[in-house]
This record gives sequence, structure tokens and C-alpha cells, in this order.
Amino acid sequence: MNKMGNSKTVYRTILRPLLIVLLVEIVLMTGSYWLLGINGQLNKNARDILIQQTENRKSYLQNEMIQKWSNLSTISQTINERTQQLIDQDVISLQTLDSSSKASAPLLNEISKELISTLYSKETTGIFVILNTHDLRENKDNKPGIYIRNDDPSTVSVKEYGDLLLEKAPVEVVRSLNISTDTHWESTFDLSTEENTLLYKPF
Repeated sequence: MNKMGNSKTVYRTILRPLLIVLLVEIVLMTGSYWLLGINGQLNKNARDILIQQTENRKSYLQNEMIQKWSNLSTISQTINERTQQLIDQDVISLQTLDSSSKASAPLLNEISKELISTLYSKETTGIFVILNTHDLRENKDNKPGIYIRNDDPSTVSVKEYGDLLLEKAPVEVVRSLNISTDTHWESTFDLSTEENTLLYKPF
């Protein structure tokens, strides 16, 4: 009985100072937290990290846009060269190039492979060409062209061009490329209103 009493006394003697020290530490930490503005500093650090991440993302997107997505000088040069070659061979004519799908099909077939290659290399979701040789302020008839879409550039289809869809293209081009058409496929681009066409927005 005496031993048990001594054990309890020793236990209380050790426990009480430990609890007091722990309580003092909690009070000191809480006081320091508010007095030194640690809460505000933590919030500031979180904001700084978010701002830095946003800036890094912005720089990445700007670099992708300038160096990759919008850099179409090579494909533009290729289209111009192929167009001139077909004109020189009397295969197409600038006077009738934008008048019908049949008149434009030779050129669109000629440049389609380069368009697809560019679509893959740029890792974008779509690429299009609209053929127009008239003043759009005076002539807003439907224009021939081609619009190829790839909804998921990050994946590669086992089947050649199996991940692509044709949104716009003449029937002759659809048959030549053997690419599936989208449910909203049309053979030409509707330029009757500026709201429903791809042509005006890039300008």
C-alpha cells in the first residue's frame, strides 16, 4: 500500500510539471503566431506561390502560342507553292478557285497531307484552310475549303488518321483522304454571317 502511494506521488510529481511546460509552450506558440503575424505571412507565401505558378503557366502558353500554334509560316509557304504549281499546270484557276468544291478539290487534295502533318506536329485540335479570291464585303457566298479536327492530340490512333474528323471538305477530298466526317460535316464554309464562321475570328 505504501509502495503504491509512493508511485502515485512520483507520477504526479513528474506529470504536473510536464503539463505546465506543455501549456506554457502552447501559450507561447499561440502568442507568437498572432504577434509575429505568422498567419499573414503564410497567406502571403501561398499567394506568392500561386502568382508564380500562374506566371509560369502564362509564359508556357505564350511560348506555345508564338513558337508552335501560331507559327504557320512553313505551311503557308507550302500552300502558296502548291497553288502556283497547279496554276502553272492549268489544273486550277484563281478566277474559279473559290466558286465550287469541284474547282477547289485538286488544290485541297494537294495540300491535305501537309495540313495533317502540321496538325500533328503542332499538337493542336484543328487546322483549316478557306479558299477565297474575292472581296468578302461584296461576295459572301459559301466558300470551299477544308477543316480537319483532332479532339485529343495527346493520343495516337493505331489506324492511320483514325483520330481525325473532317468538319468541312468537298466530297472529292473526303473520298481521297478516307477520313471519317463529323456529324455536322459540310462541303463548304458558310460565310453568310460573321458569327458562325471560322474565317472572321482569326482576323
